[in-house]
Amino acid sequence: MNNSQTIDFSISVPGKVILHGEHSVVYGKTALAASVNLKTRLKFTTNVEEGGPKIILDLPCIEFNHSFHLKDLRELFKKQEVPLLNDAPHRTFSLNSPDSINFDKHLEIAKSFLLSQNLPISSSQESAVLSFLSLFWGMFSSVDVPLPNCLIKVTSELDIGAGMGSSTAYNISLASAFLQYIRRYKLKQLSDPCEISKQGYKSFVYCTTDLEKFEKEELDLISRWGRFGDKIMHGNPSGIDNAVCTYGSVIEFRKGTHGPDIKIIPDPRFLKILLVNTKIPRNTRKLVSNVASFKNRYSCIVEPILLAMDSVALTAAEVLRRMSQIGENYDPPNSNALEETLSKEIGKLEELIDVNQKLLEALGVSHDTLEQICHIAKSEGLHGKLTGAGGGGYAFVLLPFRGYDKQLCAVKMSYEKNHFPVQQVTLGGPGVTLIDSSLSRTYEQRRKSDFST
Repeated sequence: MNNSQTIDFSISVPGKVILHGEHSVVYGKTALAASVNLKTRLKFTTNVEEGGPKIILDLPCIEFNHSFHLKDLRELFKKQEVPLLNDAPHRTFSLNSPDSINFDKHLEIAKSFLLSQNLPISSSQESAVLSFLSLFWGMFSSVDVPLPNCLIKVTSELDIGAGMGSSTAYNISLASAFLQYIRRYKLKQLSDPCEISKQGYKSFVYCTTDLEKFEKEELDLISRWGRFGDKIMHGNPSGIDNAVCTYGSVIEFRKGTHGPDIKIIPDPRFLKILLVNTKIPRNTRKLVSNVASFKNRYSCIVEPILLAMDSVALTAAEVLRRMSQIGENYDPPNSNALEETLSKEIGKLEELIDVNQKLLEALGVSHDTLEQICHIAKSEGLHGKLTGAGGGGYAFVLLPFRGYDKQLCAVKMSYEKNHFPVQQVTLGGPGVTLIDSSLSRTYEQRRKSDFST
């Protein structure tokens, strides 16, 4: 790549909603999550001119804008090598091994660097900037590319801190952007393997067939780095958030001894929900801790609840798979029988939603306001439950396959009367999406050149 060439691309990452498996997923049970058509978007542009080489991080959603001078970042790279678990040597580390980083030491050094910048920032701004610094340092420390002189701007349609995956989508967008820059700089010929590690680091031979999208192995790498960033905001995340924000669609997820078991369920196509905001802040760590304490006191009571939640999630997954298969054959003018079948399947999902909400109430993670939202839905023949950690945040209400206009109007009026913001969203859809404008221009220039000759 020509160093003077501008790299200009955008990354789009969906938010998520947990359908089933809140809290039980922590204990190795199945969880279901779906992407939603609310997006976080990152804009990346190189060759920023004014004020010397720098990285401008612009986060308007949290009112943060700061220029990190590349000389300061280079000094960090020179003074500090990325700390590894068990003090392993750096010949064992590459871009492909984020799990080998000693996270606590890494975060401590990132905090020290941020403190040296003398920035007056809030706690939410600090978490976002630390995620940026930690991912930037972790992903660029071992690769043989120059640090980018660039503008990174991240905007989002997701409410912050409400359990819709805003922080995860932010981390996934950063990991995707850094990987795309590395790909653009290093891979001069598609499909030709390329060594991207610096001398002294573990070899990582990289290849791809398309610089305008990410392949499965690249999405896997993005997801792993996204989870690394999530640790800053969520402690020890299960991994379901970074999975659904990366891959999209519906994810069946279970933690495993040797990594998560992730199954992607094709988009059911017909699922729409209402997202209802309690406007009550919740503390995920505290709620998870409360469940752990409850389980320690009454294991013989809590364990059957967790097992029941596992069965709910597995049953819902099977329903969604059947709906996906039906969707493949759906032809509206000739699908009366299929529509009847779809309505029955959605009816099963409604029953499972009611059961899961009661199980979550039994765990003590619901809230009077969440239960009020569910009661309003029930009064109109609809079905809802909390989503995420509980204690506030969001609830969702499943919409029937068809013929729900009257119910929808009535329930929206009730929520608005009670000052609950509500929005209708579609479940499923793509995960990380890349639009590389500069690459498209380069290809177009080559095409015109070939045509003229």
